[in-house]
Amino acid sequence: MSRGKAYSIAGRTLTLQDAPEIRTTIEWLDAERCKLVGQSGPVFVTGRVVR
Repeated sequence: MSRGKAYSIAGRTLTLQDAPEIRTTIEWLDAERCKLVGQSGPVFVTGRVVR
């Protein structure tokens, strides 16, 4: 997976993606998810436990 490769067996072809392309797609999907949820990143909430 570190390098894009293609294999052909019995007339069928399988093309594997390379790692940088997968990372770029995951980052894009995360940015789209943040847009839909309305968040720009992790949100840290501080609070105090009432006893």
